[in-house]
Amino acid sequence: CSLNSALREALNAFFAVLERYTIADMVAARPNVRHLLGIDMLVQRAPAA
Repeated sequence: CSLNSALREALNAFFAVLERYTIADMVAARPNVRHLLGIDMLVQRAPAA
């Protein structure tokens, strides 16, 4: 079915774009999102380089 093909292509394009980013990239300037995801504590615990 052409609908299935179109949806599969769109999903593949969506994932291809997401592969270029990390969660850290997406929430860097959004402390409320970091809190919702429970990762603000992880950032605080990260060892200093």
